[in-house]
Amino acid sequence: MQRISMQNIKSVNYYPVRMMLEVQFMGESTVYQYYDVPEEVWYAMRNVSNIDIYFNEVKREYILHPQ
Repeated sequence: MQRISMQNIKSVNYYPVRMMLEVQFMGESTVYQYYDVPEEVWYAMRNVSNIDIYFNEVKREYILHPQ
C-alpha cells in the first residue's frame, strides 16, 4: 500500500450517497463539507502520494459548507 502524505489535512471522509467530502485540517476543530464531489475524486485522493497538493488543486470546484 502506498503511503499518503498529509501535512495539512487531519482527516478525510467521503459519503457517496450525498456526494459529500469532509475535510478537517491540522490544528482546527472545524470540519469542512464539500458537496457534489464525484466518487472519482475520492478514489483519486486515496491514491495520490500527497493528498494536500491534490486537494488544493480540486477544492475550488465544489460547494463548501464549514460545520
